[in-house]
Amino acid sequence: MVRSLVSIHHIPGIHEVLRRQGLLEVLGCLDPHEVLSSGQKEEIDRIYWDYPSLNDDAYITQYLEDWLT
Repeated sequence: MVRSLVSIHHIPGIHEVLRRQGLLEVLGCLDPHEVLSSGQKEEIDRIYWDYPSLNDDAYITQYLEDWLT
């Protein structure tokens, strides 16, 4: 039960953040049923807006091109 809760709610959310940063091209999970839950994208947007110091987007942007080459 715990594994299911983690898979359904957290992994797609982590993938969404990584996609926004350019580290993933798509949101796919191994299980096609693992998708963002209703309102999860908006909650990620809210956290980004309310707590900008918690993301590492500047760091990712600084090194992304080096990592991808």
